[in-house]
Order: sequence, then C-alpha cells, then structure tokens
Amino acid sequence: TGKIRMGMTEDMTSSGLAQVLGRFARIFPDVSVRVHVAQSLVLQEQVEEGGIDLGVMQVFVDDVREDDVVLFRHRLVWAKARDFDLPLEGPVPFLAYDDRCFYKAWLVENAGSLGREFSTVLECSSNAGILAGVEAGLGVSIVNEEHLSAGMEVIDQDGFCHPPAIAYVVRTASRAGSNAVSALVDGIAKEALEGDILKIT
Repeated sequence: TGKIRMGMTEDMTSSGLAQVLGRFARIFPDVSVRVHVAQSLVLQEQVEEGGIDLGVMQVFVDDVREDDVVLFRHRLVWAKARDFDLPLEGPVPFLAYDDRCFYKAWLVENAGSLGREFSTVLECSSNAGILAGVEAGLGVSIVNEEHLSAGMEVIDQDGFCHPPAIAYVVRTASRAGSNAVSALVDGIAKEALEGDILKIT
C-alpha cells in the first residue's frame, strides 16, 4: 500500500480534479491520495522540501521549470467594480489574498514603478472572498482574467501596469518518481487537455 501527498490551490478544488482522483483510485486501489489546499507559494515550498509529492499550483510564466507539466496559461489583470471610482490622488485601496500571495509579492516588488500608492484594505486567503470584495466596491485587486464577472471591469490606465501572465502547473518533488505519481500527473494533464479542469462559471 502506498501513499501520495498532493497539494492544490483553492481554485482547483471545484475543477475536474475530483474525477481524476476518482479514476486514479479505481486504477490504483492500493495507493491512497491525501490532498490539501494551500496558496501557491506554500505549495512551491512544500514540493521543494519534499513535504508533498506533487502540487497543482500557479506560477508566473517566467518561473515555469523544464520538468513542470503546464496545464494552461492565464492573464492577470487589475480589476475593480464597474461603479467603483478610483481615487484621483492618494493611496488606492487594494484587496490582497494574504502575505503568502505571490500576486501581492509582485505588487510590493514593483510598487515603486507603478506610479500609484496602494493601501491594503482587505486580506483574505479565499479567492471567492477577494472577488466578492472587488464586486462590492471595496477596492482594486489583481485577479485571473477568467474570474472577471459582469459587475467587474479591467483597469487599464497609468499606474496599473500589466502583471505578468501565470501558468497552472503540476510540479513534482525530486524524489517522487513512482509509477503511481506519474500516472496521477498524466491523468491531471489529460483532464486539462480535454477542458474539464477549471471551467470557471
């Protein structure tokens, strides 16, 4: 009997991964898969340290590694509620996922070149919480373009330079070379290719 430790980001939990795990369990009945949800930066560290065997997570496209399995790429955008008026001067209210969010890390790193100041008014590790805050007009945030709703719009003006694109990848730990891990990675990649993973509604 074997065990696979796997991590994924929150936005993957409602995707086709459940079907992948179900099929995997039927093919490998003697292998248990333990899954937990965490931020991408946390998952990257856990893969590096061998705390998990594989992680399904986001990275900036420039940070994709040769041995990563790329599921798809998405564009990040600045977003606000359609009826939210950006302040003409002073800090812009910013909604951040939390201190372990690499979107926020990018903002902090590039704040000096953006031409605007930002003041964090909400920290929330939940994707649904950030999107609800943006729709409610609490401020602006950096979000996956796929998450834009009818009540939101992209900010495209000075001070809001385009964030880098992201890639959803499957990254495995260096020692996780079992046939079962490889089969699970292949199943996730196949599901993504068929379009059943991350169909966002």
